[in-house]
Parts: sequence; structure tokens; C-alpha cells
Amino acid sequence: MMESLGPHGLAAATLVTLGGVGAVQAHAQPAAFSAGYICRVPVLGAKSVTINGTLTASPSRPTTDTATRFRLRISSLTLRSPVPIDSWNATAGIDVTGPRTSSFRLTGSGGSVPPHQPITADLTGVWTPRARGVHRLRSGDVTIRANISRFGSHTATCAPKDPRPVSATLVVT
Repeated sequence: MMESLGPHGLAAATLVTLGGVGAVQAHAQPAAFSAGYICRVPVLGAKSVTINGTLTASPSRPTTDTATRFRLRISSLTLRSPVPIDSWNATAGIDVTGPRTSSFRLTGSGGSVPPHQPITADLTGVWTPRARGVHRLRSGDVTIRANISRFGSHTATCAPKDPRPVSATLVVT
């Protein structure tokens, strides 16, 4: 559902269209997820956002001290930009619990997005497990910066809704 926004809110609403990891299983094949976030958007304040996408880990069965690559594909969300976006970049955090607690970041950027069109995003990152065992990955905060020629550059911060579901479970050997 698209929300109706005032002129100053149009630019700010574009910021909530990226980011977030929801409940997924990390496999060689992408696993679908849907995640809820609360985004602090300039001018508009707090907005509830649902993001849908896929998460892929490679290799899907990592070993200790070996880099595991992640690709987060954002395929749809509940807000669309009513104004053109010239460019964007996003950073999403992933928190890891299990034999050792750690975290890592996913980043991505993109070019123009026409108004009223869905915004898609690809974020990538690397995590190197340091201990064997079952590791649980949970979505973390997301920072989004959108460059809009009519309104300038705007940054939004998004926090996952609690309770945070396990985004992926990886068995490290």
C-alpha cells in the first residue's frame, strides 16, 4: 500500500525503501524473508516498513577461518518513492550469536529509480566464523542515504522490530 505524503515528506519517504534482513535460512539457493522495521525518516518521523527479499550465503556450510559471502536481495517493500531517486547507498548490520558473538555489515549502492516504481537493492558482505558450532544470525540496524536532486541528500536509520527473529542458522565445521 502506498502512503500519501506532503512535498517535504516525498524525499524522506524514499529513504525507507531499502534495507533489512528478516527471517531466512541461508542456503546455496536464496531463501525468502519478510521483515518488519521502524525507520526514522527525516520530516516524517517513525514509519513502520515491511521489506521482502532473499538472503544467500556462500558457501552454505562454512568452515572456521574461511570467509562466507552473503548477498541480500531486497525485492519489494511497503513504500515506494513518489519522486525520482538519483542514487542511493545502504548499510545493514547482522548480529551473530552462538559459540562466539560477532557482527558484520552488508553494503550496497545503486543508481536512479523512477518515481512510483519498486526499489530493489543488492547488499553484500563477508563474515568469517572463528568457532565451530551453530551460529544464529539476526538482522540489525540499517542506514540508508538517498540522493534526490529536488531535495538533496537524506539519511534514514531503521531498527528491526522486536523480537528479532533468527535470520539464518549456519552450522560451522
